[in-house]
Amino acid sequence: MAKTIEILLEQPFAKPQKSKALFYLHGCIKPCYTPMQNSILGLLQGYTSGLESGDIITAGMNLASRGHFLWFSGRPLEGVELEQLASHSIYAELKQKVVLSGLVACKKMRGSHGLSTKLVINDEEIDFDDLKRIQLANKLGGKSSHACVVTTELEVLVIYQDFVTARTILTSTGDLRPHLRGLFQDTRYTFLVALISFISAQKESSWLARRRLKSRGLKATKIIRKWVSLGNVNLVHLLHLLEAEYSVLNGDHNAAEESFKKAQSTASRHGFLQYKALSHELASLYYASRGDTYWEEYNLDRAIEAYSDWQATAKVAELEKKNQIIGTKSTARSSGT
Repeated sequence: MAKTIEILLEQPFAKPQKSKALFYLHGCIKPCYTPMQNSILGLLQGYTSGLESGDIITAGMNLASRGHFLWFSGRPLEGVELEQLASHSIYAELKQKVVLSGLVACKKMRGSHGLSTKLVINDEEIDFDDLKRIQLANKLGGKSSHACVVTTELEVLVIYQDFVTARTILTSTGDLRPHLRGLFQDTRYTFLVALISFISAQKESSWLARRRLKSRGLKATKIIRKWVSLGNVNLVHLLHLLEAEYSVLNGDHNAAEESFKKAQSTASRHGFLQYKALSHELASLYYASRGDTYWEEYNLDRAIEAYSDWQATAKVAELEKKNQIIGTKSTARSSGT
């Protein structure tokens, strides 16, 4: 199908529909079997084609998807935030109402170093709950747009290790996958469901609740595994990370350690900085639970490096405080005090 669309795009008669075709090609089809980075330029071309043909709505759809892809692909956050701010101005000029959850996500990651504090909506700093209220009040984008905001919110909560809130949101919102069909956010949401379920199950004392969480995680992981088997190269590192946490849940330590290493190396190779960092951070927590201080510190240092490369300044500050505490304890143990 992708090849057919590319051939048709070369024909003169295709110009009025070029923006729509590029949106479906790069926003929905190609990310299923080629690196996500390849689609970021294509979505920009879809935006400019929409402006040229007068298809303003599809131009906006291309621009919004590009914003999601910039966040998902692990691009340095300052550049992502700058483009999100520029997009916010463009939507205003096009008289389109779009909720840019990426701006809030960047602010959460960058803290006082972020650019969007007073430039998100009406000169007020807002949160994900505010975005959802604005969507509901203004009927922006319907259930699909709401599901995209929730997906971004869950990703931020996972990065900050707030699995209690993430689990609560999953329970309260129900299954959002039907509202994300055909969008790449479907893959991110499915991964987040699996990861939150596995890690929540590890912390759960109730046997029945633990079993239900494990079952939900396995169901979502099965979907991810199928997508990977069909050639989705953008999910390989996520599958390894899920396999690592599932192995932790089952007490299979050799498999967990091997899968953590695979998740780290694959995310690094494909440029997913945030997931390279997350894989190291989760590995650090795993080794801490095992009492292995050396690998705990090693993985925490690598997580800090990767989050720094991603320019997640607020997250780095949080981990550096944790690193100082671990270092102090390690020094005390080595000195025998």
